[in-house]
Amino acid sequence: MVRRDAKPVLQGGASPIQMDKRRPHEGRVEVEDHEVLGQIEQEAQDQSQRGGRPEDGLRPPHQERGEEEAQGEPHRRDAGQQGKQYEGPVPVQHLGAGSCQLPAVGEGIPHGSSSRSVGCRRGGFDSEWRARGGRMRDFFYGAPLLRASDTGPSWVLHVHAVLVHHTGPGESLSGPRCRRHPAPGPSGPESRFHRIERIAPMLRRPSTLRRLPTGFLGLVLVVSLAPGLHAQNSPTAVAAQDPAAVITAESLYNRIYFLASDGLRGRDTPSPGLEAAAAYLVSEHRRAGLEPAGEDGTFYQRYPFRLVGPDLENVSLELQGIDAQAPVQVGTNAFVRGGAEEGVGGELVFVGDVDAAPPEPGSLEARVAVVSTPGEWGNALFQLSNRQARFARLSGARAVIHVLDGEFPTTALSQLAPQFASPSWVLGEQAPFPQIYLAREVAVRVIPELDELTARADRGDRFQAPTGTRLVGELPLEVLQDARPANVVAMLPGSDPVLRDEYVVLSAHYDHVGVGTPVDGDSIYNGADDNASGTAVLLEVARALALMDEAPRRSVVFVHVSGEEKGLLGSEWFVDHPTIDLDRAVANINADMVGGDAHPDTLVVIGKEYSTLGPLVDRINEGMPELNLVTSDDLWPEQRFFFRSDQFHFMRKEIPSLFFFTGVHECYHQPCDTVDFVDHDKAARVARLLLHSVLEIANQEERPEWDPAGLEEVRQLTSGGR
Repeated sequence: MVRRDAKPVLQGGASPIQMDKRRPHEGRVEVEDHEVLGQIEQEAQDQSQRGGRPEDGLRPPHQERGEEEAQGEPHRRDAGQQGKQYEGPVPVQHLGAGSCQLPAVGEGIPHGSSSRSVGCRRGGFDSEWRARGGRMRDFFYGAPLLRASDTGPSWVLHVHAVLVHHTGPGESLSGPRCRRHPAPGPSGPESRFHRIERIAPMLRRPSTLRRLPTGFLGLVLVVSLAPGLHAQNSPTAVAAQDPAAVITAESLYNRIYFLASDGLRGRDTPSPGLEAAAAYLVSEHRRAGLEPAGEDGTFYQRYPFRLVGPDLENVSLELQGIDAQAPVQVGTNAFVRGGAEEGVGGELVFVGDVDAAPPEPGSLEARVAVVSTPGEWGNALFQLSNRQARFARLSGARAVIHVLDGEFPTTALSQLAPQFASPSWVLGEQAPFPQIYLAREVAVRVIPELDELTARADRGDRFQAPTGTRLVGELPLEVLQDARPANVVAMLPGSDPVLRDEYVVLSAHYDHVGVGTPVDGDSIYNGADDNASGTAVLLEVARALALMDEAPRRSVVFVHVSGEEKGLLGSEWFVDHPTIDLDRAVANINADMVGGDAHPDTLVVIGKEYSTLGPLVDRINEGMPELNLVTSDDLWPEQRFFFRSDQFHFMRKEIPSLFFFTGVHECYHQPCDTVDFVDHDKAARVARLLLHSVLEIANQEERPEWDPAGLEEVRQLTSGGR
């Protein structure tokens, strides 16, 4: 196999982007870099020696405050205009909600302003700086601000200034890190965290910003509530009363905002944006206190995903008959798909109607199948050739030769050759099955009885007939990219000594389709509903469960899969290479596109009739009228959605499953699927319903059970089984 210019995808350049949104910086939310901090401190000293004042502020990348905000209402950015109304070099980006402490007035905030105020929203989602001549604010929105002047002296204010390292084309995602540290004692050593805090005002100077190393674009202010202060309002105290109470529309908004931001460029599989999203998921699960359940004690499960295509420069194929030989010339009398690491030669065996009966494994071992593939080029012929290739592969053949109609135009061969030679992404290490589409006149030259064999196949006869001829040569592959995208797997261990070894599995794909054809000048397909919404719902359920005084009896596993948009690849790999014992998985609920607003109060629960999970969710929802949700049956049964998302692969293992879904909409796989498109209140209500459904499944004695008729249908459609 040729590996021409193969390289890890994370080191590759970015594809061109056309957009009318200014992208936030792409980067990890982690900073820990002595050298950078040293440069900032040195610049501060230089500024001081030149007579500069610490309060000389960086002009904010925001417009002037409107009348409503000036009256104290928290500003909410129009998310549909990401980056448009902000000018300046330092866009401040939401990178996840932290948990830290509120400062007292005057600590850790810019000096020299009599009009400043500092606010922090409960839970650490909203903060604001106002200072003379400038203002910086992170994008944690939603709940009313608690002004420092309102909190009294019991508040201790710490502003966590976090540098964000830009990841540009050709750079890896490795970067500096930022970690929380406890406050130093009166005489204790200064931690790096407080070192960052101390020099934060220096970053407000234009001269400091200009002297930062290339790639540092801005800072993030992470402010949150100190543990133990006002404990009656803490998330833990709230969760003890009702675990769903901590899930809010604002918390869903914050998470979706980041996952669907332009900086992640649509989270294609594979891409740097996908890696950044995976790192965010790991960070959030770790911060919530969940345990890693991926490979080798980590949260990650990586799988091989390669971009491969035929190496046309080294194709060498020939048909050898008893009395004649015929070369196979790509673009002249043939086109090809797939390839093989080793030779594709072998005895030619003509195969009749492949739809007449299932393949027999091993019946074509080490041989090459020859089939008749009649008709004009189009979808019908393409689908027939796929079925024929599958039959040949499952029968053990090394390759398949599709003999085309005699009327198939030569010009079509030359046009289709480069299209089918285009590289494609494949899961795993296995090469795509070799297929040769051959002009009939070439095949007739070495197989004199071809017309008779074709007539039998056209009548629907099933047979295999040796032809006395051979295919010799090679159809090599070249590997253009060798990627290892990640699933992210986290677990909340159960509390019951026996049932904790059983699992309730929640799944959602966190990838999307990346950068595509521009629409109205915007080429970033953000994927807010598809499926930042389901991903955010899982994060919120995990956070709420972790805040409870006692965990559910059964363990709860959160599986964030990638590659869904490429064909359910991440869930396929996880199910076939599980990091937990799937024989002990009692249920799967998959959340995909749960924030659509076409039906504001409707959640479509697909698969309700297949197992006892459906009535369970209906019962939970009926007992929570405050959700104002209708758990509808499948509204689109003809679409077969139950077999078209990641729950499909869990069903292959006969794990009772449900699909939480709100339907396809006009922004499906379009650039307009941005954070403002999503109904965040609805997504929060879906998350609360999912949370209570999980608690019921995890705590009840009996496992969910399949409906016998439903299980039989699942078996027929998935060919599955534990």
